[in-house]
Amino acid sequence: MIYAVVLTLVTFLVSSSFAKELPPIVFGVNMDYAMPLVQIKNESGNSELTSGILKDLGEAIAKELKTTPKWFLVPKRRVSSALTSGRVDLICHLSEVLQPKIKDDVWWSAKLYRSANVLVFSKDHAIQSIKDIYYEPVGVVLNFIYTGLDPMFKAGTIKREDGPNNLANIHKLLKGRINYIVMSNLEFAYYEYLFPGLTFQKSRNLKSKTSIELSRPFIEVERWLKS
Repeated sequence: MIYAVVLTLVTFLVSSSFAKELPPIVFGVNMDYAMPLVQIKNESGNSELTSGILKDLGEAIAKELKTTPKWFLVPKRRVSSALTSGRVDLICHLSEVLQPKIKDDVWWSAKLYRSANVLVFSKDHAIQSIKDIYYEPVGVVLNFIYTGLDPMFKAGTIKREDGPNNLANIHKLLKGRINYIVMSNLEFAYYEYLFPGLTFQKSRNLKSKTSIELSRPFIEVERWLKS
């Protein structure tokens, strides 16, 4: 799947955007993600965002808006309610495809960057086409949407093997429990350094596209994104 990764804005920020100085912005972070998007430290029952692309991006956006970021960790199943309730101001790395129920209730930024889903496997299980994985279990992330593959999952043409994140799926692959994983090209670029035995293949069955626009209150961010 190819999707536009977006900045999502809740409606109550309209009034704040006209103030002389913005209060700290609360960034929602999907805690079901893993590196390179987020690194979360769990210690004594507390979770803390320590690094990753989304932390760097949030800090850059807050700096551009001349305010400070605060981080609110939220599981994927609660992302939509966190946005619509106003508990968070912004969430990065999100698409209308992934949250269709709230697409008309929040604002969507211009595309920040593109991410393409790829099929990952060990060099011992190379494939020539998508048909080579028919009726095979394929590692994916629990509750995530894969628009190009979902019809095949539902039909049983490909077996969906859910894991908490793609790092867990890689460990399954290395132990021989599964032979294939679907992940983004961003994740693959990170994990191929850690696990050099991995390789990947693109397929049109893994792709979809969305088009997203920016909300008016954050036109400053729009200009910054294009620079």
